[in-house]
Amino acid sequence: MTLKRGSVTSSELRVQVADGTLSMSVSDDGTPKIESDGHEVGASTALASMRYRLRVLGGKLDMRRNEAGGSVLTASMPLDARSGH
Repeated sequence: MTLKRGSVTSSELRVQVADGTLSMSVSDDGTPKIESDGHEVGASTALASMRYRLRVLGGKLDMRRNEAGGSVLTASMPLDARSGH
């Protein structure tokens, strides 16, 4: 997966499994592509598609500004995604 990001010099991927939930976050120090209220600037079809697919599996996708600058994209879903809960 490739996300188009402006002026990124570093990024970090975190994956965690806890309490029956798989979580992944990608953060970077690039130019934020989201407004301070969390709405994506020029929201792409790819993000909408990922959000929909996670929701079908009982999960969610969030995007927010990184306090240190840049953005954070976080996805989470239950490990038993077949149940849809």
